[in-house]
Amino acid sequence: MLQLCVVHLGGNVEKVRIYGNYVENDVPPVEMYKQEVYSDKRKKVVDLKASGLNRPVDISWLKAASLKYQISANIKDYVVIPVPVITSGIPNRRNQSFSMGSLLDFDTEYKRQRYSTFVGCPTYVEHKNDNFLEAKGINLDASLTYVPAYNLYKVNVLSAFDRTKYPELTEKILKLKTNQFSMGAVCTTFRCSLCGNLLGPGVERTCKCPGDYTELRSYGNIVNNKLHYISAVDPVFIENSWVADPADITAVGNPI
Repeated sequence: MLQLCVVHLGGNVEKVRIYGNYVENDVPPVEMYKQEVYSDKRKKVVDLKASGLNRPVDISWLKAASLKYQISANIKDYVVIPVPVITSGIPNRRNQSFSMGSLLDFDTEYKRQRYSTFVGCPTYVEHKNDNFLEAKGINLDASLTYVPAYNLYKVNVLSAFDRTKYPELTEKILKLKTNQFSMGAVCTTFRCSLCGNLLGPGVERTCKCPGDYTELRSYGNIVNNKLHYISAVDPVFIENSWVADPADITAVGNPI
């Protein structure tokens, strides 16, 4: 189902909320009680080689975040699964895309590159994200990975789910052969794939092509042998949700 709405999230500029493709991952979840936690230069870090990540993950901020989201402060209480949540430059089935340039762009409000705004955001079920106290866990890390088979990059997120607060959900994640996820983001500005000009609540529209960014079904046509879609210029990622069905065939983990 196509989902997009315009919301007020503070400030004077409306932001469009984007829910991405359903993606699936067949990399086995990691039960954190089996993983080593240690200190590295006065930071608390965890070894997540079991998830395919070849570097330690800083979790020294987890306790502070747990107080806000009302989730466990103990990393041992989590089930973690790596999710290839975004494919750069390829429009999803909602006729939206995230360019490599926008993912690498530095966000001055969040003081980090845009792809990494996933870190510290909650995990939910089925995008039930109106109340952060409904968080099922937290995203611990985000990284960019090159996929040579497709000549593109993916944003991989380590999504953690609290097994002490939501044991039925985490047991389901552990038992399923594959799990499905969908990211959530907000954006004020889009770029048209046909003319390269801008549209959205954050800018004066310079795109003269037909299409309404609040009605995604108005995109997806082929015009002069080009697919008509919109690319998020200033995305900020706000969550990753466990969902029911897969959609993006390039989003499967190991086979790529």
